[in-house]
Amino acid sequence: MWGSSNTVTNDHHSNADNEPLMSSRQEARFATLEVQHHSPYSENFTTHRDLETEDDLENSFEDKNEDDHTIGSAAPFSGTSNRKCSRFRVISTAVTFAFKASGTIFCTLLTGVVIYGLVTNSIFPANETLKVEENSPVCSADSWSNGRWVSRNETAPVLSSFGDIVQWSGFPADYCVSNRLPKTNLGTPWGQNDTVELWDWRAQVSGYVWQPGCQENERRLKPQPTPHSLINELIYEGGWLLIGDSLSAQWFLSLSCMLAPYVRATPFWTPDVPWNSTQHLYLDSESPYVQQMKLPKDFDINVTPVVTILRSGLLLSKPEIMNIVKRNNLLPGIESIAWNETVFDNPPSLYLDDFLNPTYRYSKLVASAGAHYTSKLFMDLPLDKVTSVFHHAFEEWIRIINKMLDDPRAKNKKVFYRTATAGHQDCHLPERLDGGPLAEEEALLTPVYNWQVIPIFNRIARAAMSKVRHPRFKFLSIDRPAMLRPDGHILIDCLHFTIGTGVVEGWTDFLYSYV
Repeated sequence: MWGSSNTVTNDHHSNADNEPLMSSRQEARFATLEVQHHSPYSENFTTHRDLETEDDLENSFEDKNEDDHTIGSAAPFSGTSNRKCSRFRVISTAVTFAFKASGTIFCTLLTGVVIYGLVTNSIFPANETLKVEENSPVCSADSWSNGRWVSRNETAPVLSSFGDIVQWSGFPADYCVSNRLPKTNLGTPWGQNDTVELWDWRAQVSGYVWQPGCQENERRLKPQPTPHSLINELIYEGGWLLIGDSLSAQWFLSLSCMLAPYVRATPFWTPDVPWNSTQHLYLDSESPYVQQMKLPKDFDINVTPVVTILRSGLLLSKPEIMNIVKRNNLLPGIESIAWNETVFDNPPSLYLDDFLNPTYRYSKLVASAGAHYTSKLFMDLPLDKVTSVFHHAFEEWIRIINKMLDDPRAKNKKVFYRTATAGHQDCHLPERLDGGPLAEEEALLTPVYNWQVIPIFNRIARAAMSKVRHPRFKFLSIDRPAMLRPDGHILIDCLHFTIGTGVVEGWTDFLYSYV
């Protein structure tokens, strides 16, 4: 297990389940809900909630900017624009009439544009691929990943609290509903790390957004997700079941920040809760936003999760992997594996039963593995032997998933494999912390943990998935944005990424917008 020290370390050998001990029992909930609009991942919830009814829409904004005849941020639905349009008087002169009529048309069109902008949360979508024809190909994972990090073009605020960090990271509230190490995973400087330099670093690393590398003829399926649009998809289309190691658990935490005004997280973490407990996000019945929603008839607010993370860092269970080793004679002379390292494993039968259960209403399963296929786990075997084990285990996992998708209960459900991410050597050196994103991936100069073979695992997975013909079983090669962010790791290791830097949030964007 990671030590309880809260100093910056260069512990490159931390793995994806040896997570830090809970930094403080008070690292729990933050009670204030103060919605602000900071980035594409946040929104004015009053605005989107009030889109439900026309009357509420009218009353959502104060009447402003009437006297100076300008349309301001609060004016579009106050009635001001319509009053301005109605001020044109009918005059007998044909020319004047035409001029006034043109003005009315322009005013109406402008009001429509503003309405559209509020509904989509952006008048001018950030992603240019929205402009292409609807029958154009959807941007692929490879194209999306072939982009670059660009500045948000916003002046970073002076951060001094966890709530500041959450909001500057682009989340809608100043808290996250999961209390499973949010301060650690959001890169909060505390203890011996509570320095001006690290607070400056934390502001800087959330100052970038991912610009997808989609081609001019490629498009998004949907605009970039807002909390409102994402929670609606999870409710009406079905929830997400995440399978993997602690990096997948970080994704769950990121979603608990993004969806904070709508959801509650279980379990509430205490030292007595098993570290590998399955986590869920459920709709919060006390949320004023949820109380105004019309839920599907088969949606049970107390039973149906919108997001789940189940820890299975090997995709298969240890006994299943041992059977694969014996069946394929991968480790001659070895009758059993001592499993020298902590790893949380679960058989696919466990999580696939949940995936197929209609009560849970899951629509997508996203799995990832790699960080736990190490020499240490497999009794110090050479990495080439470990790579062979991964290869056979992954092909067995594909076989199991293909069979599951033929089950009638799997109709319309989709499964994705997300490529694994490695770490960055010496990520806590000042030149790394202050260096910003890379333009291209860098080679690992010296072997660290199993990071040098994670790209090989991803190539093996790609080759195996290329043979899959099931239309609802896809390969998501979306690791490159993470590998360009040596500045974005948490403060206690160089493998996990800081939530709110856009790395993990990019996975949400891709799964929502392009799949």
